[in-house]
Amino acid sequence: MDDTETILTLQGVNWIKRKAIRYGTITLHIRHYRVDPEQGQGDQKIEKIDIDQTISGGIPGTSENRTLTWQERENNDHLFGPVIGKSRRVKADELDIEWLKEGWTDDTYEHGLVQAWAASDTPRSGTTWIGNQVSIIMDSHTEDIDGPISDLGHRKDQRREEIHSPR
Repeated sequence: MDDTETILTLQGVNWIKRKAIRYGTITLHIRHYRVDPEQGQGDQKIEKIDIDQTISGGIPGTSENRTLTWQERENNDHLFGPVIGKSRRVKADELDIEWLKEGWTDDTYEHGLVQAWAASDTPRSGTTWIGNQVSIIMDSHTEDIDGPISDLGHRKDQRREEIHSPR
């Protein structure tokens, strides 16, 4: 089994969907924006990243709506089932997994990463896994984000992730 097959098996994805994911082309549609905070949450705008995925042939993938506040949110994903996740913008040296910290460019160490942590909602899903992903999505010439990420001039997108079963 290759890494993708192992990861998807841990996450409870069935055989047919695993093969479609393995042999298909996955397209990410990313929207990166800020919203006004809800009452009582301060006055700083809240950074959000929405990612919709499709597999070749128009097969729907997952949707990830990340709010970078590091607060847990529940999601019932059609591929992974019930999931609990949280996301934040973080400096590399604040991460607790050593290999997720290493090998980034100097500007990434300066501007930080986006960390997305997700775990199966085991009582509801019957699976047990944890995923920890860091990526960079940034505009190289401004800190302000207005509009979809496709409007940004110099986008960088890299990912490193760890999926494991804590058993």
